[in-house]
Amino acid sequence: VVQLEGKKSWVVYAEPPVPWPNPDEQAGKAFALPENHAATAPRAVEATLERGDVLYIPRGHVHEASTSDEASLHVTIAVATYDWTWAKILSAASKAPAAAAPAAAALEKTPMTPWGAHG
Repeated sequence: VVQLEGKKSWVVYAEPPVPWPNPDEQAGKAFALPENHAATAPRAVEATLERGDVLYIPRGHVHEASTSDEASLHVTIAVATYDWTWAKILSAASKAPAAAAPAAAALEKTPMTPWGAHG
């Protein structure tokens, strides 16, 4: 989060409900948090950001922001880390076996050594 203008108070909770969640496992989107979550969950960060401040929120950590009557503007920069996991790559590969077939056939016909292809 980058605070561009004004002030904004942030709370980041210490323990994510799902460690390293996939996009369909995000708290608040895929499932509701318990009603008493804000009152009972341990907090990792309680901070007020001002213009130019930056706050890193790890993937999966529940967080909330609030402002006063003053105008406030922040931007969130997110990196889709799930797209870079082996699980995502294998999932995508398993859904497109026909597209992978020509490459697999070519590999079967090419003799391999520890130093690369020979043939």
